[in-house]
Amino acid sequence: MSRGGRAVIRAATCLAILGLTTGCRPRPTTVGAAPPTAARPDRFQRVTEAAGIDFTHRDGSSGRHYFPEVMGAGCAFVDLTGDGLPDIYLVNGAPLPGAPADNTPRNRFYRNLGDGSFVDETAASGLGDSGYGLGCCAGDFNGDGLIDLYVTNLGRNALYQNNGDGSFSNVARQAGVDTPGFSTGAAFADYDGDGLLDLYVCDYVDWTPETNVTCEAPDGQRQVPVYCRPLVYPAAPNHLYRNTGKGTFSEVTAESRMTKPPGRSLGCLWADVDNDGDLDLYVANDGTANFLFINQGDGRFTEEATARGVALSESGQPQASMGVAAPDYDGDGWLDLAVTNFSGEYTALYRNVGNGHYQDVSAATGIRRLSSKYVGFGIGFPDLDLDGRPDVFIANGHVTEAGERFYAGVTLAQPNLALRNDGRGFAPFSNPGPALGEPRVSRGAAFADYDGDGDLDALVLNWRGQPDLLRNEGPERGNWLRLALASPAGRLPTIGARVQVTAGGRTAIQAVTSGGSYCSQNELILTFGLGEAKQAERVQVRWPDGRLEVWRDLAAWAGRELRRGTGDASSP
Repeated sequence: MSRGGRAVIRAATCLAILGLTTGCRPRPTTVGAAPPTAARPDRFQRVTEAAGIDFTHRDGSSGRHYFPEVMGAGCAFVDLTGDGLPDIYLVNGAPLPGAPADNTPRNRFYRNLGDGSFVDETAASGLGDSGYGLGCCAGDFNGDGLIDLYVTNLGRNALYQNNGDGSFSNVARQAGVDTPGFSTGAAFADYDGDGLLDLYVCDYVDWTPETNVTCEAPDGQRQVPVYCRPLVYPAAPNHLYRNTGKGTFSEVTAESRMTKPPGRSLGCLWADVDNDGDLDLYVANDGTANFLFINQGDGRFTEEATARGVALSESGQPQASMGVAAPDYDGDGWLDLAVTNFSGEYTALYRNVGNGHYQDVSAATGIRRLSSKYVGFGIGFPDLDLDGRPDVFIANGHVTEAGERFYAGVTLAQPNLALRNDGRGFAPFSNPGPALGEPRVSRGAAFADYDGDGDLDALVLNWRGQPDLLRNEGPERGNWLRLALASPAGRLPTIGARVQVTAGGRTAIQAVTSGGSYCSQNELILTFGLGEAKQAERVQVRWPDGRLEVWRDLAAWAGRELRRGTGDASSP
């Protein structure tokens, strides 16, 4: 770890990373550190065990080839304790019929100690969900300034309300969001502008142990059982829950006009794709056309993925889509869309050409060539080298061992990808290191500056294995600025806030989002790479209610809390 990183970590509690502890508000919250004086040759260092993470994912398999076993799960980097440090949450499976029931696996919560290590506080926190877990997302659903956690399951989902004392209570049933099913991706957002976080939940297929189908494939002179394709099972409907403001939610899927034929959905992400000030929703479907629900501003949506160019592949075919992201990869002020897909398809990158219409630029940017032989799941666009351009990280792993037996060149474990954005396209980093290239069967991926040195690290959930905590130690790195978006009362974070940073003649846009990737959650603090710029000349925030505010001349190598009402009013 760099000297600058240690300076941030050792800061007093009131200045931890961004000075976001409740007791420190409303004091100024600037943290500065000198640039690192040394660098390691490899960008990623695997530090899972050294950091105190002893988790192993279990899929509950019994040898019967139950369909859910191949799905894996997601993970989260999120500050659940309110001390300004991103903690880790890892989602686990559970025994399926016929599997040993002893030592039932649970989801695990690891609190960030601020020195590069974590401590397991699953039992004390009450976050050890024992359902068959698939995903998670974070948000302050009840407006008390504390981050809550939603967990999706095969079965009933969980909503963990933050009690503010390090413990959490599952209130999903009381809140009306414990609908049983095969839930996968989920995301909070205030889609109707009433100041309350609503919730969208993806459901995959209609499956039970009793309806499981046994598929077979030839192996020499005999047929052997294999996992079936998802198209064998009927698609399950998704759900939009509107926050009533009383600690409960009301399902409004039909009223909102989101009742498209079910699509076997795995990923979802709220993003203002047409720059009209309200949030739209992109949904990744496995084997059918993806959805793009455009917000009409009256609580209703129209589905326009085909018309806007993000439903299908470049050749007009549906893909097996898993994870989603919404970067502004080219810095033009419009949010682009990306979705991971099956091997032989490619990770699709759709460039927003204006007003929320898209062009598939996967081939032109190099992503198609680099990703097509892998099965992609988690995805994010962290600026790994802090040069001001979003890079891309893709978590890969096949879904069945049968591919290794029956198809030449196909492997179950696959290397993950970290691709550098050079302003013209994407290419592999020259020094990713063996920690990235070693094949894994990866699923969820999340990103945060967990060690306080200014650059973004990665967390990857691996199927039937240990997760990878990958510390970013790349030798090439620019200056940085970290921003936390707060309400006038100092409540963090403000999901849906959108930030535009101008530094050194380059502009970058990010939004505070819940969910995304594959069933995972990134930290809710935004990290902007500034390249060689020593400051951000202009930072504009568009708050969820449409108000625009500007801050000027924010110094690099610093974390800042931007509170609504303390910036200069700005015109659109």
